[in-house]
Amino acid sequence: MKKLANRLLLIGILLVAFGRSGFGQVLEDFNDVSDWTVTVGTAALGGSIDTNAVEVQEGLYAGEFNYELSTAQGDDYVFYTKEFQPLLDMNDPNLRLEVYLKMPNDPAMLLQIELIDDSNAFRVIDLGEGDGQWHKVIMDYHTWANYGANLSQIKSIQFRTIGDISSNYTNNTFYVDKMELDYAAPTYNLPTLEDFEDVSDWTVTVGPAALDGSIDTNAVEAQDGLYAGALNYELSTTMGNDYVFYTKEFQPLLDMSDPNLRLEMYLKIPNDPALYSQIWLIDGNDNFREVHLNNGDGQWHRVSFDYHAWMDYGSNPNMSKIKYIRFRSLGDLPPNLYTKNTIYLDKMQLNPVDPATRFIIEDFEDVSDWGITVGGNALGGSLATSISEAQVGSYAGAFGFHHSVKKTFDTVLYTKYISLNLVGAESIDMHYKIPNNISEACQMQILDRSNRYMMYSFPEGDDQWHTLSLKIPDDFGVGAGGMPDLSDIWAVYFWSDGTLVVNPMGGAIETTGTFYIDQIVANICLASHDSNGDCFIDFIDFADLGLQWMQTGTGLSHDVNTDEKVNMTDMDEFASQWLQCGWTNVEKCY
Repeated sequence: MKKLANRLLLIGILLVAFGRSGFGQVLEDFNDVSDWTVTVGTAALGGSIDTNAVEVQEGLYAGEFNYELSTAQGDDYVFYTKEFQPLLDMNDPNLRLEVYLKMPNDPAMLLQIELIDDSNAFRVIDLGEGDGQWHKVIMDYHTWANYGANLSQIKSIQFRTIGDISSNYTNNTFYVDKMELDYAAPTYNLPTLEDFEDVSDWTVTVGPAALDGSIDTNAVEAQDGLYAGALNYELSTTMGNDYVFYTKEFQPLLDMSDPNLRLEMYLKIPNDPALYSQIWLIDGNDNFREVHLNNGDGQWHRVSFDYHAWMDYGSNPNMSKIKYIRFRSLGDLPPNLYTKNTIYLDKMQLNPVDPATRFIIEDFEDVSDWGITVGGNALGGSLATSISEAQVGSYAGAFGFHHSVKKTFDTVLYTKYISLNLVGAESIDMHYKIPNNISEACQMQILDRSNRYMMYSFPEGDDQWHTLSLKIPDDFGVGAGGMPDLSDIWAVYFWSDGTLVVNPMGGAIETTGTFYIDQIVANICLASHDSNGDCFIDFIDFADLGLQWMQTGTGLSHDVNTDEKVNMTDMDEFASQWLQCGWTNVEKCY
């Protein structure tokens, strides 16, 4: 009996899962309308409801709602009512009622939909005038005019035709098909933080060792809209207080505590080796986090900073109450230099981030955010995008090297700052192609903010493409400082090293070439209800969820919101993942 009860419980949960997962909970398919009642008002002339196979939009039948109205003032209406058993719970802001609707172009008829609770209080929507065409009508939680109905206890739904008082008689039909409840995808109401049409609310602070700074609007450099922001600086590059601050205050305070939000903007930094740039987020107590901007190339780029990109230097700001954003231009350290130039910004805004793309470390569509350091005995290095060598997306990264093959400092270092949380990551995945060149070696390092790192040395090249999946930490070596803090990864290095072969007769042997990397991805399973490690939500995970259903306490693997209960909140999340693969490296899903 207990096993039977568990099976029945699982079947019940599955029915709910299908009803709540994007397939929708169908309230009416109009295959049978015998459970509808029609009420004709005393001043109306007639009304009926039928099934109609000709007008169908989804399934076999549409509902045909006929009315005949005198348009007399008063009780000139027809009600079409369906009762729900059990009562319907619509008290969820993420739920919406969806119907296909075809209303005639009939100015003598008004149409409403009412939701009626078990005390006969109601909420109502006016549907406006028809045009004789089919439309999908979506009515969310906020759409209904409220006349006291309890949305968690909806007893019936009612379509109501009303005769308009401007005419004398009308006789027509409206059609309805596939009425269902469905869950809306979460949305963000995110205004643009700055369009730079007016910068009067920005303040500029010139450090005591700097020479000047200002902020203006610029119509010529605009990328999105009418204006860009021009952040002008004049720096002496004296060590110390050689800076300019450009600060904007947010009222109300800005909430950036959501890991699914990122700050995006267009950014153009001049090719100025004497300039060092940062962005700060500052709370009301002057605690801040920052990102460092790489050297500029004088080109426009679309840059994006997610929740993990901001470095915290121990001040621990409250990211839910950000009061200021500050751009900081600093004179670089070499003394006795002088620089004067402009940084341009455009359309600064918050946007939601796709959880899967957050873990793409590099897709090589733009490599302007990489730095290159050429060792003292190396002869050169470069980094470019390559369309012809692309394996996964649109581009591969082409890492050029030119080595002298001396024993020391014959290296080229390629650096990208990433700021990423790798806790829970299974592997670092990529495609690579290394030339058949025995005098050149490649290595990758992944570093935390304390410069502790894990590393991988690529095998000798064969000029062929290979797929690489490096298990964390098993496939990596560890630097002298120990294993990096995976929750605070902030840089990835690639090394090209020409020290493997030395000419036994003396002198240097030069070597030049290119190695290619494509689509570096931190592979993490985002399927929170995966119970068997395949990162695909199916009946195996469903059965495991059923075993924990309505249990309480700690350590429940399906308690995804950590409230120490496995209930409908967790079921909603399970349903949203149903029959989906959760690997961030989508190649693992095939």
